[in-house]
Amino acid sequence: MSICIDMSVCFDLVGTSFQAVGLVYTPVSVFQMLKGSIIVFSAALSVIFLKRKMYRNHWGGVIICVIALSLVGSSSIFSRDSQAVSFSAGEVITGICFIIGSQVVCASQYVVEEFLLKGGAVPPLAL
Repeated sequence: MSICIDMSVCFDLVGTSFQAVGLVYTPVSVFQMLKGSIIVFSAALSVIFLKRKMYRNHWGGVIICVIALSLVGSSSIFSRDSQAVSFSAGEVITGICFIIGSQVVCASQYVVEEFLLKGGAVPPLAL
């Protein structure tokens, strides 16, 4: 049981660290919007590992989310706004990669926690 909890804590630590690094290289508005990518990764990981059935309306929502995330990411790379702090395209791409990576790790944490709670291996208050 302790290993399961430790795994969840490690996912949280790595995800939060990646988010912090990504925030250094991107504007806050882009950071907040890209955090929505956790929807995409949670859905995909739930289908793969939890064998959850996703219906058309679920996949439609995921596709809309992917389109929106693509627009946000590309606009932040190609726009040259007059911000107090300007970021180069390379910095923004680096930040986006860290943010997306953090959301993959956080989605993995959610799926692992759901697996542990469904199986009854860990009491809910232990997580």
